[in-house]
Formats: sequence, C-alpha cells, structure tokens
Amino acid sequence: MPTFGKDPREFIRHNLLTLEDTLHDPPARLLRSDGTVWVKLSDITGKFDQVNRNRNRKGLAKLMPKSNETWWTKPTHIFEVVPASPFDDDGFAAYICPYAPNTTGRKMLGSDADVMFTADMDGCTFGIGIPNSLGEVRVGHANAMNQATGSHFNPNYGPQRAAQTNSLQASNLSQTVLDPSEYRDNAPQGSELRAVTIGLRIKGVWEFWYQHHHADGDDYRNKVATTKLQ
Repeated sequence: MPTFGKDPREFIRHNLLTLEDTLHDPPARLLRSDGTVWVKLSDITGKFDQVNRNRNRKGLAKLMPKSNETWWTKPTHIFEVVPASPFDDDGFAAYICPYAPNTTGRKMLGSDADVMFTADMDGCTFGIGIPNSLGEVRVGHANAMNQATGSHFNPNYGPQRAAQTNSLQASNLSQTVLDPSEYRDNAPQGSELRAVTIGLRIKGVWEFWYQHHHADGDDYRNKVATTKLQ
C-alpha cells in the first residue's frame, strides 16, 4: 500500500478517508481478474472549509474542557479513494465491498490486496464473517432503507436496522457487526454522523476499523475517532 506509508494503521488514525461514488458498486470494467480494483488516494481537503481530527489527549491534558476545540482537534487531510489508471505510480490494489440501495453487497477478501474499502455509511450495517483456514474472510454492506417507517420529521429506523442485521446473519456475516446505533445515533442537530469502514491485511491477517466522521454537508468534516472492529 504505497500511499499508506509503512504503517497503514497510523495513516488511518491521522487522516480521513472517503470512497468516490463511482466505486460504491464497481462496474465490471474496473474489476480485475482477481476481484480487486486498481485505486489511488486523491487529496480533497481543499474542497472543504474545514477538515479536523480529534487529538488523543492523555494525562492531565484530558482534563481540559471539551468546549476548547483548538485543544481537542487539529487540522488534517481527507483523501478520496478513486479509480486509478494501470500506469499510475501511486495506484494500488483494493477490494471494494459493494453498496447499493436496498440490497446487501458481499465480498470475499483474500490475499490479492491488503486493503478494503466500502461506501461511507450513514444508516447501513457492515458485517464480517469468520475467516477460513487460508485467512480469507467475507464481508457485507447491508442497506434496507425502504424498510424504514414513520415520516421525515419522525422516522422509525428500527425495521430498517433489523432487516439489515437479518440479511447479514442469513449470509453468515455477523461474527462482528457495525450497526448504525453505534455510529449514527445522537448526531448534533443539523449535522450527521457517518462510519467509514476500512479493512487492512496486516501480516496475512485481515482486521477492520471504522472512522467515525462528524459531517456537515460538504463544508465540514471531523474525525471523532478511529475504532477497531475486529
């Protein structure tokens, strides 16, 4: 992963990521014979008015009030995962777990790439299966937005979330699950919370992380935390 540097975990802790729309469900023309897509990272920080990440304060520094934003946040970069030309020197292979409305996209992750991406989640559920003896693992991105009930001002997402979880369970993709109740609820009024889920293959073993983004349209993006799923 040349653009991730020597320590991909460090990279995702210190930078924000997002997936370009054209890669949400990669068309056949972008899929290589091994099921990966050749991608690169494009720095889109300049498209936003503000891009921050939370600082990891320790010791006495943790006692500083959260209202002091400059103490708890710092400017950073946001990179968009985009298709790359086969001749791009900064390109690399990636697995893409597909996303489409009202369906569950699935992807088997093997050893032909060391990173996995999926579309930003603002209500979907991500599930991880049990690795096989070769270290391969299947993942899924479930969406059932048509199952939500209620109104725009008083929505009921319970049926949607239940349908997404059930779909993943039916495919044996519920060994570990990232549910919207973990990343979506209690969003500040007028903004939203998103999960950007990333898979990293470290020393032959797949592990999964999600970046918790606080988003306000295309003007502001703050990475609240980077949390390991499995």
